[in-house]
Amino acid sequence: MTNENYILFKVHVHITFIIFIYDIYLKKPCEQVDTTQYRLNARAGDFRPTHLIRVSDLEKVPGEEATNGYCALSYCWEQSGEIVQENDGYKCIDNDFQIEYLWYDKVCIDQSDMKARQQEIKQMHRIYGNACYTVAFIPEVGITDSNNFHTISDKYPSATKAHIEAVQNIWVESSWRKRSWTLEEVMMSKRILIVGANANLWQHSLHTCNIPITHNLFSAWMLDFHNQHGGGGSANQALSEAHFRTSSREHDKIFSLASIFHDMFKDIKNDYTSDVKTTFHNFYRTVATNDLSILCFGSDLELDESKTHINTMKDYQLPTWTGVDGAHSRERVTTTTALMDLPHYICDGMLLHISTKYYKTLFILPFGSGGYTSESRGKQLDKQIFDMKRKRQQSMRSYLTEEEKDALLNRMGVMYKTTNCFPTHHQHQEGHPPMKIVPLSLTEDCEECTILPILFKTHYVVLKDAEETPALKLLDGYFYSYLLPVFKRCMNSAGTTRYKAIGVYYLGNQEDKDFCIESDNPDKILKAVFGDEDAIHDDVEEFIIE
Repeated sequence: MTNENYILFKVHVHITFIIFIYDIYLKKPCEQVDTTQYRLNARAGDFRPTHLIRVSDLEKVPGEEATNGYCALSYCWEQSGEIVQENDGYKCIDNDFQIEYLWYDKVCIDQSDMKARQQEIKQMHRIYGNACYTVAFIPEVGITDSNNFHTISDKYPSATKAHIEAVQNIWVESSWRKRSWTLEEVMMSKRILIVGANANLWQHSLHTCNIPITHNLFSAWMLDFHNQHGGGGSANQALSEAHFRTSSREHDKIFSLASIFHDMFKDIKNDYTSDVKTTFHNFYRTVATNDLSILCFGSDLELDESKTHINTMKDYQLPTWTGVDGAHSRERVTTTTALMDLPHYICDGMLLHISTKYYKTLFILPFGSGGYTSESRGKQLDKQIFDMKRKRQQSMRSYLTEEEKDALLNRMGVMYKTTNCFPTHHQHQEGHPPMKIVPLSLTEDCEECTILPILFKTHYVVLKDAEETPALKLLDGYFYSYLLPVFKRCMNSAGTTRYKAIGVYYLGNQEDKDFCIESDNPDKILKAVFGDEDAIHDDVEEFIIE
């Protein structure tokens, strides 16, 4: 940047800064309880970016100067306006938020220096992970009624109506939520301050910050991805969002994800000249080799039968085991297979090979009498769950007794709440007690499917009231449910047997008195499912999943 352009840039920034200081006082916090001290006490990690913006004079300085920490900026490039050269506009954070140093990519990274860009992009996870907190500019966040800042939500007594409206703005309307790089930024962050049109919203990770908070999706499963549950997040969590995100360059869908899984991709080079399909395939091959929770996905329909998000990964000829045809569970999933470690690998043709002599064939049915159609599937669950019980009771197949229907509907409700997978089918075996009727969430219809001994354990957040501030919540532990991946047999064009990954089979949870497995031990669970003569075969079978 020339001296003349730099002066113009500084003038633009100072004007923006003054306007923003004036504007910031019009923005009100959405939290029911004042969270200022939590924010001011937030501490940075040891890492520092190469450069930072010093807010007091808006100078670009070496990152090591910020001995007390810094904040990182998250925003959509196309919303920041034009300034000199090719760079977009710069919005500076004012001292109302006590920010001394700010990392802002377009200024702190020399966009004309490809080597510097590559180096800084490789440490994005460290930049956001070590910041005191991330500041996200989301202009779509706007509270329509000023009374909502002081009115408690009828449905969520720990939140103000403003808080609920702000989260709705973010999740449904904002461009920020739809972009690939902002997913990486928020999942690396421990804390986030969202600044909208007339409101701000403070959130931190429930898993790693023992501070009361209004609970929502940020605190429960997005923030501080690598430190969740004492052991980090899982592949399915990131993919549950990533498969519905967009980017201006196709490669960025993968490069941003690779930053989330940086331990798996330490040597990745962000090469935009590489073949896109090959880039996508290499990413999924690496993830599945390291973490089979990639197979924990189900139907991508919402409770009202709609698809609220369009899958953006459909154009890269991805195999079914990537979950591209469904929706992954948002909850953390661990693969706890212990009975028999299944050898598996992914060949050059992107086929997932799994070898085992333990497998089971299930005969299943869709809910209702109309097959795998919207008419046969309920409309709501919770108030939703209770209303669904009523609506579905009448449409379920006549061979089910009322007791069986009730038991199955209860299991469906728990499955949906703890996995975010909508139940579509069920297994029914005559002579089994009602709770042995198992729901499945599948991406396509079938009458016969196969389950393999890959045991998934989902971690659903359990909350408790904070003693000093009962309106807020603290993490009280996790509610565990167990699932198995489901595969459908098919034939390829050469007449060779292949399988498709089509969803999950819900076993139950640790508090279910009629849980078909009376243990939390993976070995015992798998033995209960695959221990009979129908599931143990003399020869090892190789399942090839396309």
